[in-house]
Amino acid sequence: MSPLWRICIPVAAGIALFACSSQPKAASGTAATASSGATGQQKQFVVTPELYNKTFDEVNAVIAELTMLINAQDFDGWRSFLTADYIARTSDPAFLKKASSSGVLQKSGVVLHSLKDYFENVVVRSRTQATLTDINFVDKTHVKAMTVVDGNPVILYYLVQEDGRWKVGIWSTDQQ
Repeated sequence: MSPLWRICIPVAAGIALFACSSQPKAASGTAATASSGATGQQKQFVVTPELYNKTFDEVNAVIAELTMLINAQDFDGWRSFLTADYIARTSDPAFLKKASSSGVLQKSGVVLHSLKDYFENVVVRSRTQATLTDINFVDKTHVKAMTVVDGNPVILYYLVQEDGRWKVGIWSTDQQ
């Protein structure tokens, strides 16, 4: 019997990640535990090997396409892979101001004014070699696409499945 990893998701508060463990591609299953709010009842979301492998392949294809679009500096193509929430958050002047204050952009004298600026100065510079190594499920339609950098797991993208298609999305800070 293989171990089960647990992911807690309070339903009443939206999706919030409290703990997350990775599952290797060959592992036999993962369980996510969802709370139904104040009652404390738990229900299981089980990630079967088939679901894991199918989702991994889908996410890998999305990341390959995103990487191709980013390498081609195709802003409109990249934008088509973003959720409305991601676009709104990343286009927000307060977000752009905070992103502009990062060390790398400040040293370069770059000030971000738009989503396109963010794409050209942040995304293109950081995602041209993205390689998927693992996915972590929050639930069936929300996953973290992971890679390894200097031996440490790093989140490449938070992905949300909308209308049968994986898109880059955002989650609250406590979900990271």
